[in-house]
Amino acid sequence: MKRQTLVLIIVLIILIVILITMGIFSFLQRPKIVETKTFSEITGFSFEYPIFKGWEAYSINRVNDNESIIYLNYPENIMFEYAPQIRVVKSEYPYKGSNNSTIQDNPNIKTSPGGVKYYASYENPVENKNGLPYINFYADDSIVTIYPFMHEGNGYSAKVCADKIIETFEFNK
Repeated sequence: MKRQTLVLIIVLIILIVILITMGIFSFLQRPKIVETKTFSEITGFSFEYPIFKGWEAYSINRVNDNESIIYLNYPENIMFEYAPQIRVVKSEYPYKGSNNSTIQDNPNIKTSPGGVKYYASYENPVENKNGLPYINFYADDSIVTIYPFMHEGNGYSAKVCADKIIETFEFNK
């Protein structure tokens, strides 16, 4: 009986060591936010976005008055087909004044902590099966579309990035 008890204790110790090791490894692999930056380059709104270690924003390219691209660094030993970026586009709402009635009927429209109505396509994979993931923010007369860089791992988290944008997005009055 003592031998069985000893074997059981050894197995339990090994399992505990494995679980602790996995927890430490998981913690070390978490994306590390170096800082948070505010985007306000386009008139009418602003939001914050996290900067992850190795994925720092190296430039913001202003395409025109209503479009900008935040280019991110490539981390070491990783290459993507397109440069990691967060694209921001503001457009006039096609039916001024009717926006609120249009979005009220869509069950996928949510309200951010700041009170802004938004739609995140990546939360609805059936609707977004062929397109770039995006977040639409709705004002009475305009829509702001943000295409966050969608990647998980290698020190970056699309979920953390998108959540931060949604959490801090606000239309300026």
